[in-house]
Amino acid sequence: MQARSVLEIAYDVGFNSKSAFYTAFRRDTDKTPAAFRKAQQADCCVDPNEAAG
Repeated sequence: MQARSVLEIAYDVGFNSKSAFYTAFRRDTDKTPAAFRKAQQADCCVDPNEAAG
């Protein structure tokens, strides 16, 4: 599945500008959309067996 751009997601959820979306996103998550995406990708790829030991 192709990752959608931040701007595409912003428009889809009702924002009219990337900057307004970034501001709201950062206020709610304390991360930029790019940092949030990177953290999510890292979390999905962690092997629980390796993390435990």
